[in-house]
Amino acid sequence: MTRSSVFRNLPHLLAAAILFFFAASHAATLFVPSVEDGLRNLVFPFLTNRQVYLFAAALQLACAWISIRWRGQKLPSAILLALVGTMLWYRWALIWNGYVESCGCLGVLPRLFPVGRQLDRLIPSVALALMVLCALPALFRQGEEHSSRASHAPLSPSGHG
Repeated sequence: MTRSSVFRNLPHLLAAAILFFFAASHAATLFVPSVEDGLRNLVFPFLTNRQVYLFAAALQLACAWISIRWRGQKLPSAILLALVGTMLWYRWALIWNGYVESCGCLGVLPRLFPVGRQLDRLIPSVALALMVLCALPALFRQGEEHSSRASHAPLSPSGHG
C-alpha cells in the first residue's frame, strides 16, 4: 500500500470509526434502558425513542460499512454528507418542536458517564464536523477513481495487451 493510497483511504476509515462508535452507543440503549426510551419520538411520533435509536444504529452501521468497502471513492463521501445533513435536520426538527435538552445523539453514554450539557452538545457537533471533513477530500480529488474494478479493465483498446 503506497503512502498516497493510505492518505486517500484514511478519511473514510476515520469516518467509519466515528460511525461505529455512535452505532454502538445507540444500540447499547437496549442494555441500559431508560424510561424515555419508550416514549414517542418528537420528530417521528409513530416511533418510540428506542426504535429511533435502533434505526440510527443500523443506518450508522450501513454508512460505516460503505465507508470501509468503497473507501477513497466519492460514494462514501456523498453518503456521509447525506447522513450529516439528515442528522442536522433531525436536530433542527427537535428544536422546532420545542425540545432543547439532549438530542440523544450520544446514545447510552450520558447514562453511563456524567457528561455535562455542554459536552452532550459539543461531542456530536465535533463528530459531524469531522465526518464532513472526512468526506471532502474524495469529492474534490481529481484524476482516476480508486477502484477494485480497475484491475479488470482491458489493457489496450484492441484487447491485445
